[in-house]
Amino acid sequence: MRNISNISAALSTCNLADAHDHLGLVCKWLSRDLTATRPARFWGYADVVQWGPTRKTSDIKAVSPSTWDEVKSFVAELRPSGHPRIYVSGCREASRDYVLLGGLSLTYLARLGYAGVVANGTIRDHDEVAELDLPIWSTGFAVMDSQGCMKVESRGTACTVAGHVVRQDDLVLGDGNGVVAVASEDIEAVLATATRIAGIESEMLAKIRSGGNLYDLVEGGGHI
Repeated sequence: MRNISNISAALSTCNLADAHDHLGLVCKWLSRDLTATRPARFWGYADVVQWGPTRKTSDIKAVSPSTWDEVKSFVAELRPSGHPRIYVSGCREASRDYVLLGGLSLTYLARLGYAGVVANGTIRDHDEVAELDLPIWSTGFAVMDSQGCMKVESRGTACTVAGHVVRQDDLVLGDGNGVVAVASEDIEAVLATATRIAGIESEMLAKIRSGGNLYDLVEGGGHI
């Protein structure tokens, strides 16, 4: 991982989406069904957790594991990082009935320095969340925790958000438009292309604001 803060700070999710189009890549638009607690700009490398439904074992008398038993190992492994990190909590299908993250977890992630959170499901504890500067994208607020219904299937490998697979250390960028993930192997090409597109659009905007004609600008080699 290299520090690309200067590049990422100059780009929008729209620039990244256009770059994927130019390169013939599928754009991982993570926020298709999500909304933000605050649509502030953020970027970082994905730290992923995959959730899934839990079922009882073949022994119907056995007590199901507690939520804490399911999650304590990865909570213990959470550490501050030298690079901006985005916590990405995925499910194969969005968890709308059961909460993936609550106020305690989200406050802890904020304290550890995570730059943002993306959850393919609901969150809870509105009042605690409202106090955080942390941008959080989710399907909204709910009340039912995941006790006995959801479990952590994996951490640090890959997860699913809006049908897209997000892998550990993929680049994730969010802003007022939404959230996009860039596959780690495509980061260099996508950022280079997005930077070129952003430069063209910046020049066009300046000309339009000065009275330029959009048709002439696009015909003259611009971008739209």
